[in-house]
Amino acid sequence: MPSQLMRDIAAMPNLFLAWKKVKAYLRRHAWYYDPLETELFECDLENRLHDISHRLLDAVYSPAPARLVPVPKRVDRAKDGTVVGYSDRPLADCANEDQLVWVALINCTADRFEDDFLDADPDSGSNLSYGNRLYRVQARPGAFTFVQTNSKLYRQFFVDYSHFLKRSLAETEMRRLSGPVDLFDLDVKGFYNNIETSRLAELIGMKIQDEDVRSLVERLLLGWELRDTSDNDVRGAGRGIPQGLAASGFLANIYLNPLDHWARGQMGESKAR
Repeated sequence: MPSQLMRDIAAMPNLFLAWKKVKAYLRRHAWYYDPLETELFECDLENRLHDISHRLLDAVYSPAPARLVPVPKRVDRAKDGTVVGYSDRPLADCANEDQLVWVALINCTADRFEDDFLDADPDSGSNLSYGNRLYRVQARPGAFTFVQTNSKLYRQFFVDYSHFLKRSLAETEMRRLSGPVDLFDLDVKGFYNNIETSRLAELIGMKIQDEDVRSLVERLLLGWELRDTSDNDVRGAGRGIPQGLAASGFLANIYLNPLDHWARGQMGESKAR
């Protein structure tokens, strides 16, 4: 018998709400997604959701190979301006059902993690902001909850890296009016591709003691593969977490949360803002 949490994740209403968020996210942020494939998925949505639900409850769900999408990241130029090369960011175009399952899981577990993130919500009056924060509303003073019933997955200012940078710089300039501000600007090279998925699964397991859900998380994190777009062959196990996954920003925050707590402890409450 599946656990109650697994039944909640696999429930048809939850899967439908998850698809609503996934579809909105893909349309707005994943320029490489195939709109025809998404519409075809939705044409038979009820049957697809039933199939996904059964595979989740039977503990046989596993991720489909993701499609490798090389995205231009930087143009390298010589001193005279001549283009001498390009560097790509390897995105993974994940299957619609895999996107959906991750968001269905978030729907039922988000607050367990967000409540542990430092200064969890900007509306609480906190000063620390960072990207990919889930869309939450204030249920009562000092308490926030993830909203399942609309199409938003992330908050507006926390949706992507460019929005995050603009907000951080704007807040820094505003706080300089009242005194000195320490701004730490770091970029982790190849971050998503080098996330240790076994460690990430362990961090998730600290908040989710349910063995059925832990098993699902391990299959999703450790079992995904990359498929080459040129010949459609599977290239092998994917590294880290897919950058094309709607849930990847949320997963990245889980992975970096111990670092945030460590940094606050090193700098002290007044400086870690």
